[in-house]
Amino acid sequence: MDGTLKNMLDRWAKDSGMTLSYLHPSDFRLHSPVAAIHTGDLNYAASQLSEVYAQQQVSVSVSGNQLIVRMAEPVQAQ
Repeated sequence: MDGTLKNMLDRWAKDSGMTLSYLHPSDFRLHSPVAAIHTGDLNYAASQLSEVYAQQQVSVSVSGNQLIVRMAEPVQAQ
């Protein structure tokens, strides 16, 4: 099992023939909603992960041949 977001994304990148650019200063345990992400579309999966980890200010995106994880803007309380 991957255990952390970085480990999971590293595996996804390798499985997809991509590279991982992990620019966020922290790594995170996998939350249970991550297990509900079932898609072959890496862009969609990245956007779903960004939603799951929004409170931790994580942005996951795909650019060319890279999976990129960086610090997102703080989520505004509503």
